[in-house]
Amino acid sequence: MIYQQRWLCLRVISALLSVWMGVASGETLSIQLIPQHPVIRGSVTLRVTGVTGGDIRSINWYRGAGTLALNQILAYIPSVSDPVKLNGPMYHNRIEAFPNASLLISSLERTDEGDYTVQVQTDTAQQASVTLTVYELVGKPTITASPSVPNPKENDTVTLTCTAANAERLVWSRDGTSLPSSASLSSDNRTVTFSRITRMDSGSYQCNAENPATKESSAPYTLTVAYGPENVKLTNQSNGDTIRLKCSADSLPSPSFQWIYNENNINIQQDTITVQKGGNYTCLVYNSITQLNASASMYVYVPTSNAAEGATDSLSNGIGTAAIIGIVVAMVLLVALTAAIVLLLLTQRRRKKALESRNSTSMAKTSSRNGTANASTPAEAPELQYADINFRTNMGRQKQEQEQPELQYAEVNISKNMGKNKQEAPELQYADIDFSKNMGKKKQPSPDSPYANSGAPQQPPPDAVVYSELRRN
Repeated sequence: MIYQQRWLCLRVISALLSVWMGVASGETLSIQLIPQHPVIRGSVTLRVTGVTGGDIRSINWYRGAGTLALNQILAYIPSVSDPVKLNGPMYHNRIEAFPNASLLISSLERTDEGDYTVQVQTDTAQQASVTLTVYELVGKPTITASPSVPNPKENDTVTLTCTAANAERLVWSRDGTSLPSSASLSSDNRTVTFSRITRMDSGSYQCNAENPATKESSAPYTLTVAYGPENVKLTNQSNGDTIRLKCSADSLPSPSFQWIYNENNINIQQDTITVQKGGNYTCLVYNSITQLNASASMYVYVPTSNAAEGATDSLSNGIGTAAIIGIVVAMVLLVALTAAIVLLLLTQRRRKKALESRNSTSMAKTSSRNGTANASTPAEAPELQYADINFRTNMGRQKQEQEQPELQYAEVNISKNMGKNKQEAPELQYADIDFSKNMGKKKQPSPDSPYANSGAPQQPPPDAVVYSELRRN
């Protein structure tokens, strides 16, 4: 009851002073917010400046732009010994007044936002108003990517999105500087879009979220664009007798390697190999993200000493053990067959030479016995001819009367068909030699017959036999 009476008394006094002195419009009086952008659960001081007209006699605070009694927060009458504070309908225990007319509000809430008006009474009445805005704390921003892959492929469409609570402004940066020219920002700066991202767009991206009261930065988001493999190169890194090949390529992430030797896959998956034998080496490079591959080849010549060591391995890599055995057996059989053919040819040649030598000797003896020489006989002795000799004589009856009969010679007809080719052996001809007393009465053999015989015709003997048939009649 006492409180209400005192409150009404102060209100009456204040109203009278306002009417009597003509309340000023507050052209010189002002209110400053400290801090300028207070945050929720924080504190703010409504500092009154520009008070004129001497000492302050009374202070009145109101919620709103006016000075309605229902909106009064408090009335404060400073005094050196015992200041008086009267709380109004809009007062709460988080509010505190000061003799210099300032007002402190602690543990700010969103309901504390609004207009505040102060009346200061000195020798003159002065009034000022201010608008209080309570800001929320900005949440720490986060960056997400779409597609949500750690390494997007080159030429894909990529979008980065920044999310932050209570942010009024978003600012992007890459590696501490502005965004690349290929990036496209949304109207609220919430997203960054690359329609066809390239490897040049890789970098560390950061989003800064702000409001007038607070500011927060996101953790860096590293954007790594996958590309390649391309520009595959093979380099020879020989050192003395050791030959090494190194494979390299432009690729991100680092590619996998596979080596091929003479079109055969070898189990080496490193970028460097040691060469043991000569041949064609191919390096196959594969990127697991882009799913692209590329290759490069090099022919390597290995000196003879090194090549001999790897000859067996090279052969065994190309063909199987059974095939090797088959090849070896075939080669052995081929060598044996070749040797047999050569030996047979040499044997036939020796026999032919021996036969020619014997025939030459026999012909020489026959010519000497007959006392004739064939002028047309060439220097090279012809192959011996076969003859059929018949002795028609009654040697038994005349043995006593004539110890040795007179030797009669029959005509020896040697016919040969040598042709014009001396190297080709002519067909053997046969002659019939008859020893008879009545040689004059005997008919000479027909020249048209290759051979003649007084008896039954005889078949020629085998080619390899030289003989004469002697008959006695």
